[in-house]
Amino acid sequence: MYLWSWNPDGFGVYSWILLYCMRSFYLTIRLTKILSLLGSLSFLLYILYYLPDQIAIHYNSSGIPDNFLSRDAFFYVFASFILLLNVVLSLIGRLIPGLPAQVLSVPSHWLADAFTREELMYTLRNWLNSLATALNVFLIMLLFVTLRLHTNQKVFLSDFTWVLFVGVAIVIGWVVYLFVRLRAKPSVEMSK
Repeated sequence: MYLWSWNPDGFGVYSWILLYCMRSFYLTIRLTKILSLLGSLSFLLYILYYLPDQIAIHYNSSGIPDNFLSRDAFFYVFASFILLLNVVLSLIGRLIPGLPAQVLSVPSHWLADAFTREELMYTLRNWLNSLATALNVFLIMLLFVTLRLHTNQKVFLSDFTWVLFVGVAIVIGWVVYLFVRLRAKPSVEMSK
């Protein structure tokens, strides 16, 4: 990657500080993604012990379960989904730096020079890593709801409608962040 072998000629102290902050923020986001992935898989293993042999995966309009899945199948499907989701988002993040400038539908000030393009790549990769983190946390919430629905007889599906709203809020916040960030000038241009 170009940023890891950055040529210091022609760039001031501010560019180096910004470069360091971008790297640190990127590594923090990646670490958070990895921890949330491990957390979701760990929580899946934890609740597996407490779940019954048959797990309700669909409820009718009255809130009564009408479709079931075995505990083992639930584990394999959910674990596969978590891993596949994280792998796909990581692959997309790795492919972004190789895209030509014409493919990226971003304001032209992001493509002015190598440094702003590199900042754009970090922004997009952080955006995808934060999506993976947010989805892992959302999946942990879904696992918690599954556990509560199957271990407590006094809990109803309607008690957890807030989970859907939290998931929608996470996705809206994620999309709005990228829109706002791409409309703003790159950090280097703001310092000139």
